[in-house]
Amino acid sequence: MKRKVEQHNDKQLLRRLRTGDPNALNDAYRQYRVWLLVVATTYLTDEAEAKTLVEDFFIECWDKNLFKDVRVPLRTFLFKTLTERCKKQGIQINMYP
Repeated sequence: MKRKVEQHNDKQLLRRLRTGDPNALNDAYRQYRVWLLVVATTYLTDEAEAKTLVEDFFIECWDKNLFKDVRVPLRTFLFKTLTERCKKQGIQINMYP
């Protein structure tokens, strides 16, 4: 039952993000930052770097209006997009120590 409530809230949150509601960005960041930080630290060994990556990720999504084209659940979009960025960042870190 709780999962259905979260999905409903995600749908509302994504709708708000698409319309450019700045409070929606804050809500999304508060709701997902800890989970995304855990995801990021599985790819990056430096927690401070992972935190910066998550913060920059949200800012870039907002600045580039990336939420407008999201056609999957918000949680899925955030996970997949951040994971790809972490992989790229991890490769750069490993190549240039």
